[in-house]
Amino acid sequence: MLEQIEEVSIDLWLSYKNLVKELMPSAEVVADRFHVMKQINQELDEQRKAEKRAVEAQKNKKQKAEKEARLEVLKRSKYSLLKNEKDGSSLLGMVR
Repeated sequence: MLEQIEEVSIDLWLSYKNLVKELMPSAEVVADRFHVMKQINQELDEQRKAEKRAVEAQKNKKQKAEKEARLEVLKRSKYSLLKNEKDGSSLLGMVR
């Protein structure tokens, strides 16, 4: 029965992957969408926060207006970066 399984969707935790390969050597292992989207969302959010910290660390007073504008964009960017293009819903909601 297990030899008939062609594809297995998992979260790619190494233990799961090893078990699938042991029990179903002919099955193709693929990452499940939920965990892929969760990882993408986390990395986007980390990058957005890093950019915000970099802007806040700027000391040059000549760039104050630019800094404030960039901070405002970053403040609003979280959900627009994670928004589903098709229906406007937040991808973040899918993974929480």
